[in-house]
Amino acid sequence: MQHAFITELDTLAIAIKQGQSNSPPPIKRYFQLAKAYANGQSEADKKIIYLRTFTTLLDTICDTYIDYHWRCICLDHIYEPLFWIQRLAKTAADKRQVRQLYYELATFSQFFL
Repeated sequence: MQHAFITELDTLAIAIKQGQSNSPPPIKRYFQLAKAYANGQSEADKKIIYLRTFTTLLDTICDTYIDYHWRCICLDHIYEPLFWIQRLAKTAADKRQVRQLYYELATFSQFFL
């Protein structure tokens, strides 16, 4: 079962990074799978899954070879995994990392969009 989640997550991540769709459903499906895969995992594993989801969208936002409209859609949706990560932040180091992710998002989105 885990292998199926990982395979589909990888497939959707590639589709998102390549801008193979101009509508949000692949992103929503990607989020659904990430949440389902994280369900029952340790908080550390959840954080890894959610960071991967965030990074996939951030990488897409920063890829100027991808259609501008698609990158804007990714920007509109990137706050969801960021919120998941923020909810897991318990320690000062975790909270610092969340602030760093917000900073990176603000900086990169301003530069690339």
